[in-house]
Amino acid sequence: MDFLFYSWLPKNYIFDKEELQQIVKETIANTPEDDTVALFTNLQEKLSERYGSDVINEFNTQDWVFNNAGGAMGSMIILHASISEYLIIFGTAVGTEGHTGIHFADDYFTILKGEQYAAFPNQFERSVYKAGDQHHMAKGEFKQYVRWISSP
Repeated sequence: MDFLFYSWLPKNYIFDKEELQQIVKETIANTPEDDTVALFTNLQEKLSERYGSDVINEFNTQDWVFNNAGGAMGSMIILHASISEYLIIFGTAVGTEGHTGIHFADDYFTILKGEQYAAFPNQFERSVYKAGDQHHMAKGEFKQYVRWISSP
């Protein structure tokens, strides 16, 4: 199994975490703050320009599905999925809370809008992630989190 994690898998990554975060920050900066659909549409377009339309799925509001994982209910759309990585937009208009689960790969949550609060079981002060921040969890780590929606 170590061979897959440390030899094969890294050679098959398409996305670079720093580049993804930079694309997100540029998209946030160039999109009106109160237009969430434009934010998602603009992000999909920038990702498609960079990685190609054969890698990034179209943004279609009819493709959103509910997802309940780790007790956190939200909506998601899949922009890319492969055996080595996936890229989704996940969120909720009403807030949610749950746990991340334990994964066999590093996870990078790049916050698009609102805030995410997270903590390890032995962490007594929350970590706060805001729009444009990237919340990294190394393989095997798990946290409780809250996706907070600020009131209009």
